[in-house]
Amino acid sequence: MSTLGVKSPTRLKSPVAYSSVAASSELLTVRQKDEFVGYDFCFDTIVFEGGGNKGLAATGAIRVLEELGYWGNIKRFAGASAGSMVAALASVGYNSYDIETFLRGDITKVFLARQAWLHGFSP
Repeated sequence: MSTLGVKSPTRLKSPVAYSSVAASSELLTVRQKDEFVGYDFCFDTIVFEGGGNKGLAATGAIRVLEELGYWGNIKRFAGASAGSMVAALASVGYNSYDIETFLRGDITKVFLARQAWLHGFSP
């Protein structure tokens, strides 16, 4: 256990199989993936911090979890500011590529649309 009461990753007796997404990864090298073989990541919650472009950087973290096959274990999502947008999109099933596409687009059109103000987003 860590000082925060969270279990540290532990070694399994048998290696964890990679998902098909991980096998075709361009983000992690085979050596990097091999470092995680046999670890049991028991985490089911992820929290993204705010800070503008950190929301876009979070897609890289999501992509690594997808490649290693751990992303399916995540059941609860939270975030602040830009991280809350990432958490919201991830919680409804968007993958790292979809979230990246959304955040790289012109999101002012989404949040400044007249319909958003009519449906209760006004101050």
